[in-house]
Amino acid sequence: MYSDWVSLTDCAPVPESVNVLQAFPTSIGKAVVQSVLKPLAELSNSQSENASLLTTPDQIQWTMQVVGYGLTMPLSEQVLMEKCIEVYDDWLSALYSPRKSVPIPVQEDPNHYAQIIFKQLYQLFVPRKKLTDAVFLDNHTILCKRVLQITHSIIMRPNTSLSRDTWTALFASLLNAGDLILSPPSYPNCLGGLLSESLIHVLFEAWLKSCVDCFPAPNLWKSLRDLCSRWRHYRSVVERWNKLMYSLTYHVIAHLYSPKYLSHLSASLPEQDSSFRRVVGELPRDALVQCWFRMLHTLGNPVEISYPNWVASQPAFQKTNAAPANYNCLTELPQIFLEAMRGVASLVYLFLRRGIPREEKQPSESSHSSTPPPTRQSPLPPRKNSRDGKAGGPKLKPTTKWHVPLLQSPGMAGHAPHGPASEGHSPLLHRVGMTDARAGEDGRPRGNTLLHLFGGWLFEAAVWPLHAKGAEPSRSSHSSLAAVVTNVIEFTQSLTPTPTTLAQPSDYEGGRAEAFGALCSLFSYQPCGEPFLPIYLARFYHSLAVGLTYHEDLYQGQMLTQILLNSTNLLRKDLQGINILLPKFLSALELILPRSEVQFKCAVDLRELRHASILILLSMLALPLHFLHQPLPDLHSVIPDLSPESEPPAPPPMFYSLRDRILRLLFEAIENEADPVNLQMLLHGLLTMIQDIVTYENAVDKMVEAETEGPEDVEVSLILGQRTPLDSIRSNSSSMSQRDLQMLLDKSGTDLTPPVIFKRAVEAAYECLSTWESSIQVSLAALELLAGLAQLQIEDINHADCKHAVAWVCEYIEHQALKDNPQHSRDLHTSIVAAFKTLLTWIMVHPYLLGDLSCLTDIMKVIELGISGFFSTMEDGSVIYKGDKALKPISGRVKDIAEFALACIMEKIGSFPSPCGAEASSSLLSEEDLLSRLPQGRKKEDVHFRYFVLDNSLLLGLLEEPFSEEQDAPPTVTAVIRSPTGRHVWSLQLRHQPRSEEPSTQHLCSAPRPSPNPHTPVPPSLERKPWPDQVNDEPKMKVDE
Repeated sequence: MYSDWVSLTDCAPVPESVNVLQAFPTSIGKAVVQSVLKPLAELSNSQSENASLLTTPDQIQWTMQVVGYGLTMPLSEQVLMEKCIEVYDDWLSALYSPRKSVPIPVQEDPNHYAQIIFKQLYQLFVPRKKLTDAVFLDNHTILCKRVLQITHSIIMRPNTSLSRDTWTALFASLLNAGDLILSPPSYPNCLGGLLSESLIHVLFEAWLKSCVDCFPAPNLWKSLRDLCSRWRHYRSVVERWNKLMYSLTYHVIAHLYSPKYLSHLSASLPEQDSSFRRVVGELPRDALVQCWFRMLHTLGNPVEISYPNWVASQPAFQKTNAAPANYNCLTELPQIFLEAMRGVASLVYLFLRRGIPREEKQPSESSHSSTPPPTRQSPLPPRKNSRDGKAGGPKLKPTTKWHVPLLQSPGMAGHAPHGPASEGHSPLLHRVGMTDARAGEDGRPRGNTLLHLFGGWLFEAAVWPLHAKGAEPSRSSHSSLAAVVTNVIEFTQSLTPTPTTLAQPSDYEGGRAEAFGALCSLFSYQPCGEPFLPIYLARFYHSLAVGLTYHEDLYQGQMLTQILLNSTNLLRKDLQGINILLPKFLSALELILPRSEVQFKCAVDLRELRHASILILLSMLALPLHFLHQPLPDLHSVIPDLSPESEPPAPPPMFYSLRDRILRLLFEAIENEADPVNLQMLLHGLLTMIQDIVTYENAVDKMVEAETEGPEDVEVSLILGQRTPLDSIRSNSSSMSQRDLQMLLDKSGTDLTPPVIFKRAVEAAYECLSTWESSIQVSLAALELLAGLAQLQIEDINHADCKHAVAWVCEYIEHQALKDNPQHSRDLHTSIVAAFKTLLTWIMVHPYLLGDLSCLTDIMKVIELGISGFFSTMEDGSVIYKGDKALKPISGRVKDIAEFALACIMEKIGSFPSPCGAEASSSLLSEEDLLSRLPQGRKKEDVHFRYFVLDNSLLLGLLEEPFSEEQDAPPTVTAVIRSPTGRHVWSLQLRHQPRSEEPSTQHLCSAPRPSPNPHTPVPPSLERKPWPDQVNDEPKMKVDE
């Protein structure tokens, strides 16, 4: 960018002017300074109109020689140095509003004298020799901060008028002061550590103010970049740069897209420095964009901070002649690298409308954060005329030599053309085949554009291609995965537990994790169908392959955590070649979901991490059955040098081979999940995958049968205009090899057959019902899983598993219904109603379950409990009969569903589904159809239905006409019954004998006469009594005695 310009650091040092007082002893110089400063201090407090005694330039020059000498005195003369600063503070007021004590020559030419003053004030920052006393160090710090405060107040005044030369002198003084105190290695309680934050703050604010009034020259920009790259071992430098870039980026986005683009983030924005926000708001639009791009590269490549040996090889460090292990500041490089990459990631998140990145704790600390994942907002329309220069403030001329294209890679910043932007596009854009950097059709910045800006840093930080012992950063951006893995292994083997080791892989994992989070968010942010350049996709997959490989001896899990948290939508974006990472993602998920506690140190809430892992797992469910026989690409096949040379390349597996792995992960995740929302997602995902597997297995069985029976089923599907899974398999079978086809049809290679999957799913649902009975969400999800399993058509299903499922549902209903009254709620009753519906699904689809006595007993018990509120059989064995039972149902809803279940058992079991389909379970006959079926001789106008209402819930229609044409047809009554369970038609005939026997004719024959009896009957002997025998039983009266 500035290759043709000379930095201040490259220039030969200008010989300093010799002060005349330096030729005299120190005591004489001190006396002269005291004598001169005393009247100047009195004049500054004077209220007279002509308070200044200095009227000629020569007098001013001599006085400044004396004051300049006072600024170089030892720190023991702090009082004199403070008076020197006060005099110059008084004279610098001529730049905005001259005070009465300011000499007239200074008022007439304030910029000329201000340049001299800034140059002399620089002498105050020169470290004093033998500065070991803490008091002297504090005094030195106070004096330097006073100078910085005066400088800041001058540049921030609205009426300050500085010429270009004055700005240059000011920047030269600040940069030289920073080079003196910030370039050497820091140590505890050093001058650089105490002044770094104040100095960088004043320098950046002055630079922004200069961009408003007088844009700095290219040599100053180059000097700023070269010097700031030497100060990166101070954390305050990186933190101030982060705040400055965040403020600049926020305003640049508002200018490029629209002020409303980030309106939803205004409430969640961090508290930016008020002065930064005010100065950035004053920047003209063209100057704002140019300042943003140049400030972005002020620190150089932030990944260089992660190489301590390279930092220790800088010239300022070499002058100390100390071993790198003795530099205490190098131990802070991991945290500084983390801050730098967090700042870069925050800029990416701003472009993605995500706000600030997540603040993570150190892995050694416990975290209880439960911040939900950020939600994506709807895209806004692109802002019109935001880039054509028709709107905005004053602009720089197109011929300005320091105007550069905005779409350059960070790694190409040092080699960019220095000419005007109108001369052509960036060479990088021509190399990648893209010259249009405008936003997409939905008003968002394109992913390739953001990768042009930040991709070089993010990819390098994510991979962190260590050389032997981490000597220096990589200069090649096209290193292969094999080379990276080899370098990491070699570096790990070279580590020894000695204090001389400067870099451990886990030390810089936090910064790498931020880079991974930004990359995954960037690739997940773009809408489906928007292509990324192949070089970016390749480097992204390369980086993820490294980041998803967890090794407990090398890493702490921060990279893996950030990748999973920011990749929830990655597999749904249909990126070209993303399926190559499926085994890596599954290996990462197997470290988290099957365990209640993760093996690595998690810096975020474990529930949030599991939630993100579940979302990634759910996005994989359809892939094994979608691609079926397609070979699954593997990194070993893509990168041959990763495979051992002695082993022959193994045939690539098919996508269908991931089925068992995903299923096992689902079952294990359900067993160890402790969050109801996550568990609900897992249960729904398990049901979806089982339904797809059963459909696929049935289609395969049909294909095998079709090979022998013929293509009738194919013709039926073509006639219906539908495409079934069977058609998909057949259409792809022509391109399959014999081996793949045999593997596709062979089910013996897996132990998770549909019956086994069915059994494990039923057991998982029961565990959820018994463990999470108080959670309505989990209970409903488990019941929905059981209802979905009941509707699957699985061959060779074990009927005992079905009986267990029905028994467990009945057990759940009984347990919930018998809870104490204070625990009853609407949610509890909702779960009972859902359980009854699940029970109905099971007995309707599997009517043979009612043939089992224990199963039927359980069902009727819960139906009785739902209708009456308690059982007929008490705990002591006594039985309450129906007539003596008082109905006290749990709730009206529970009673209604229990009665409905009883009606279904009595009316629909065995006849469901009907030949007409499940929607025709009721009779399709109506009164008009029945009347039309009467014989011709019986159709009379007075023939009609008679209607009756029973229990205010049943409508009964009766027709007393036979449908037979026989004259002696038995009496017939046809009833049309309409009830809450549907419409039913019954026909009743009055018959005295069953239809299987012929009618008897004996009642039509006459009885014969009786035959005579030849014997004369003997009359019985009778004893006649005057009164009945009961008289003797009556009690006697006195008269009878």
